[in-house]
Amino acid sequence: MAVMQGLASYQIFKTGGILFLVLILFCVSIYFTISNINKHYTETTICNIKTNSDKSQIVTYTVNSKTYLKNIPPSEKTINNVKTIEPTYTEGNCKLYYASNNPDDYSINFNPTIASEIFAGIMFVILIVVFIWFSFLRSHREFAGVVGGIDIADNLMHRYRE
Repeated sequence: MAVMQGLASYQIFKTGGILFLVLILFCVSIYFTISNINKHYTETTICNIKTNSDKSQIVTYTVNSKTYLKNIPPSEKTINNVKTIEPTYTEGNCKLYYASNNPDDYSINFNPTIASEIFAGIMFVILIVVFIWFSFLRSHREFAGVVGGIDIADNLMHRYRE
């Protein structure tokens, strides 16, 4: 019986640690969401990407009747120990999201505010699920002991299999 209590404590402690980490990630995602919302990203479709012979790219976009040119270096990718250099974006027309107070602060083809809101929403759902799991394990220690035993056995099997 004492072993099951120990396994239950192990699993509850482990789940509590995961809950704490998810809470930190949720707070960080909220911070990024708030900071992106405060930048007030605005969309412009007057944007064009051209690829140079060295696979770098030039982005031309217009904000408030002023044209901006930005050079984007190519992307390096390694697949099966083979380095390839490719353009970062698809050539042609694009959507550009820029901070209203700073057109040099921009993102191509995705709105950073929406991306951070989606990430914060996903982190919130994960936080709720982990909290429910943590609460369930705390109120059902016998079940937590079984789950803890299975978790330790699985960890030992993986460790000795390698």
